[in-house]
Amino acid sequence: MGKMRYYLKLLSEAAKAAGRILAGLALLNYRVCLIALKIGMLLQAGLAILRMAGGFHRWMCAPLGLAAYGVCLIVRTRRLTGLPGSVGELIVTGPFAVVRHPMYSGWCLAALGAAWIDNSRAAWALAAVQVIFMLS
Repeated sequence: MGKMRYYLKLLSEAAKAAGRILAGLALLNYRVCLIALKIGMLLQAGLAILRMAGGFHRWMCAPLGLAAYGVCLIVRTRRLTGLPGSVGELIVTGPFAVVRHPMYSGWCLAALGAAWIDNSRAAWALAAVQVIFMLS
């Protein structure tokens, strides 16, 4: 059990380091990173749609619901805050009552749901990069 805990801690530190690198890159050129994230999400959605087009299975309902909930969270947050720009006041209602950054959380949920549907190494790698970026 001690070895497993050690490897999990090592993996956690590696993920933090990767997140810091991605955050540093984002600070250098935020627009490029945002465009890359959007392209990654579109690619993931395309892979998931291709997988579902090959045959829809019952097990796909849970990841599809997860991805749909993530997208709904993003849309709801965007409507509530009026992004781009800012409201100028602290919002504590709606999704902000549950989580501090609902748009980031929605993005992570949508990425993980799409990766779960496609269930390929490429989709999981894209999801991992997106989640690490959003968490950093």
